[in-house]
This record gives sequence, C-alpha cells and structure tokens, in this order.
Amino acid sequence: ESSVGKVSNEEQREAVSKAATDTEEWMYDDGYNADLATMIARYEELFGPADKIFFRVSEMVARPEAVVALKKKLQKITALMKRWETDKP
Repeated sequence: ESSVGKVSNEEQREAVSKAATDTEEWMYDDGYNADLATMIARYEELFGPADKIFFRVSEMVARPEAVVALKKKLQKITALMKRWETDKP
C-alpha cells in the first residue's frame, strides 16, 4: 500500500483525484484565458485537500526517527535522575 493510502481513505483520494481531473479539464477549456486570480483560486481548491494528505505522509515518514530521538532523550534524562539520586540526595 502506498504512503498516501496509509494516511487517507478512499473518499479523500477520490476527492483529490476528481479535483485534479476537473481542474485539468477547466484548464483546457475556460481556464485557458483565465486571469491570475482565477488560476490561483483553482490552484488553492486543488492544493488544499492534497496538501493535508501530503502533510500526513511527511509526518508518517518522520515519526519513526522522532520516536528514536525521543527515546534517546528519555534514556539520558533517566540516567541523569539516577545520578542525582546518588550525587545530590
């Protein structure tokens, strides 16, 4: 299963796919002569839902490394606390 499939459901993927298809069709028809503001609006309609999915993918990819880093910090803190028990009672 792809990363996108792991962080989104079928409904979300279909919505992004439909928005991409609709935007592509619009670009070849009405969008061909559209002004910049209209193009930006269409881009935001497409990018918004997709960006949420891509953000969750980036979180999923970064999470294992973050967990390892956190565990290392917790081990250091635990070791420090044990030293304090003996060094600074």
